[in-house]
Amino acid sequence: MVKMSAESREERAVVLQPLTNLLQQLKATAARCGVGAVSRGQRLVGYAGQNLSENNMLRLLLPGTIALLSACTEGKDSQVSVDGDLKTVRSAVESGSDGLAVVLVEVESGEEAMMVTASSSEQVAVEEIVAPDGSSAMYWEDWYGAYSLTSAIYVEGNDTVVNWPVRSTDGGLDAGTWEVHIGVVDGSGYYVSNEALDVVTQTRTDSDLSSGTLSIEIIYAEGVGSNSDVVAATEQAVARWEDIWAAAGLTASISWYDSDLDPTLTDLSEGGSAVISDLSAAGTDSDLMVLIGESIGSYNDVYGISGGIPGPLTESERAAVVISWPTNAGGDGAFSDEDIRLYGETLAHEVGHYTGLFHPVEDGWEYWDALDDTSDCASTADCEAALGDNLMFPYPVCDWDECVHQDDLSGGQQGVMHRYAGTL
Repeated sequence: MVKMSAESREERAVVLQPLTNLLQQLKATAARCGVGAVSRGQRLVGYAGQNLSENNMLRLLLPGTIALLSACTEGKDSQVSVDGDLKTVRSAVESGSDGLAVVLVEVESGEEAMMVTASSSEQVAVEEIVAPDGSSAMYWEDWYGAYSLTSAIYVEGNDTVVNWPVRSTDGGLDAGTWEVHIGVVDGSGYYVSNEALDVVTQTRTDSDLSSGTLSIEIIYAEGVGSNSDVVAATEQAVARWEDIWAAAGLTASISWYDSDLDPTLTDLSEGGSAVISDLSAAGTDSDLMVLIGESIGSYNDVYGISGGIPGPLTESERAAVVISWPTNAGGDGAFSDEDIRLYGETLAHEVGHYTGLFHPVEDGWEYWDALDDTSDCASTADCEAALGDNLMFPYPVCDWDECVHQDDLSGGQQGVMHRYAGTL
């Protein structure tokens, strides 16, 4: 290593500071243009032990600068729309040479939540969220374990959705440029460079975390809406759902639709469908869909599935909650009062997932949500006693006579739902 005097260090600092600023500008330009000229982990400190003049350093950086400026001329125009408190920006990026695409989210003062939805022909997952001051707000490895914060970090398909912040402990959404780093991988798990991604960023202006409204479209699959018994039971179940949410300061603004959708609904745990993408594209940028059909995939015993934790507000192959009405009606296919109550809790539960809630504990008692006010219980008896009445408990807790009313939401769980970008 080259040893320097104090004077030499001061002179080098004068040279390095503007170069550091230039590298930061290059990194931001690379992100905007979707190229990887400035790769992850690259640092100017690598030059510190080399006897380079300022001119030589600039010669090293100049080709990258020209390449980045040239890439920008390809034109990846953004489309911006504003609907009340929600701003939506559609754009495109590319993964760099390291297989990472960097999505920039411009957050203005007063904006309290942001959501990024990205899709590609390859598989995608969020690796990191970087705050405007350069600090890491969320890194995937920190949550790839026993505690769950967001499903965005998992490689589950060709799209990914992340909402930030999730909890009060994640801090506020500081004004400035946020970065969302998205990994693009092929079916074998290898990073893919120069892959195009369609990106939607949404920011919400709303500081009230005690009340909010979500716009919900309930869509009956073909033939379901003409069954008067199912429609009556669904309307009563929705009333139960609304009562649960009201206690948490949440309102569901419901619109009802019939459709020619196949009543065998897509199993969203196995991926999405173009039909769901087309349906969601026909809606607004602030609503979410609940599809009610006969069955989910090849299963006849699944009550419902959410398209993500969280799910997207804009067009996506998984932009829905799917519900099987016969499963909710029970073995005889006829809704009792108890069936209707459980049906309403299922609706509230699955849309709870869509707004970012995990089960407080998973069946098996080895995995938990990331909230401080839900128990880290570790046995069937302890978990049913501590969390059996929680809306997000993984299964109904029943005896021979009836099932426990599952309508409780902790303060932390309510906070997650109020921080969801679609809660307006």
